[in-house]
Amino acid sequence: MKARVPFGWFLLLCFVVVVAKPTQGAEVDPVCLKWFQANSKKIKSACVLECPTFRADMGAFHCPDQCGELCEAFTSSTSGPGTFLFYPGLTKAERELIDKNPKEAIIVFIQKTKAELSAGRNFSNQGFSDESDAFRHFVWAGLLTKELGSDRAKVYLDSHEANPLQKEAEKAMDLANNRGGILAAEKLIKESRFTQRNLEQAALDEMKSKNLIILSPGLPIPKEPK
Repeated sequence: MKARVPFGWFLLLCFVVVVAKPTQGAEVDPVCLKWFQANSKKIKSACVLECPTFRADMGAFHCPDQCGELCEAFTSSTSGPGTFLFYPGLTKAERELIDKNPKEAIIVFIQKTKAELSAGRNFSNQGFSDESDAFRHFVWAGLLTKELGSDRAKVYLDSHEANPLQKEAEKAMDLANNRGGILAAEKLIKESRFTQRNLEQAALDEMKSKNLIILSPGLPIPKEPK
């Protein structure tokens, strides 16, 4: 069932704002620390959800990638046991993954945010089962493959689709487009050509070639990533 916030469960990944203290010896770019400190007053409840949305200029464009480490330090110093939010759309598999792998879940959330921002740039309309939905799944799967490897990425992607209320056609669409993103990322990594832009281009090319599954087509497909 797709009656959910766009791209579903990862708006919930603030379900876990990491309880553990920062990893000893983990280094944060001083530029990113300054960037985070300048924006930290904007945090209302869930650092790991809000941090990647902070405006970053060219000098700090890479800083959203360090939100996991920055938020660990922030929550450890300000909220003791951490902040837990509940999102009712979680499947049992998703809950178990988050409980067992909170730090890994933050990585997954950050990649989800990148995929959603990318979809927003490339498709002015955002819906379910359309081109924007297929694009989000493809790019998210590819980014996860780069960060976690294809096997681990698939665990998270499959858990997202483990919803008995989801229509089979929608589930099949999502799984197929996830697979396309994994394969594209593996190819780009093997060729030493992996960048988010190249992954986005692969998504658009596959869509134009009708290799992605789209149940409700109708959106214009850009020639190249925006």
